[in-house]
Amino acid sequence: MLLLWILNGLDVLTTTMVLDRGGSEANPLMQPFADSWIQLAAIKYLVLGLYSSLRPPRWVTGTLCVWYTLVVGWNFFQMVG
Repeated sequence: MLLLWILNGLDVLTTTMVLDRGGSEANPLMQPFADSWIQLAAIKYLVLGLYSSLRPPRWVTGTLCVWYTLVVGWNFFQMVG
């Protein structure tokens, strides 16, 4: 679960960096909050806190870790490319 928290933080960081370089938030649910990294972080960690309290199966958390690894990788690709 700790890895998922870290990956979400990296997602906020890299998304903010992409937005600062003129990119856009690809997730339509997060677009209204993309004006501020604080808003992005608050929403992400609120949802992640709720998710964590549900004690989800490990395979679901593992799948989410893979997903967020891809998201963070995509953000890095957007910054470099």
